[in-house]
Amino acid sequence: MKLTVDERWDLIDKIAKQTVKYGKYRHTLKDAIAEITVKPLTGIPIAIAVLYGFWSFFGAFAGFFTDGF
Repeated sequence: MKLTVDERWDLIDKIAKQTVKYGKYRHTLKDAIAEITVKPLTGIPIAIAVLYGFWSFFGAFAGFFTDGF
């Protein structure tokens, strides 16, 4: 299907009007967490805390099953 340049832009405008919503964006908790964890000053300590949490949880979980063997 060959379209002229104007027909292409008309098609693009039609699709954009059906899919794009304009208005004020409300930030969610997910957005706030994403902003905090992306910045190195706050993201690195959070990453270390999460890694330590997983390590201690799985260490205790594995220790529960391996102690006494």
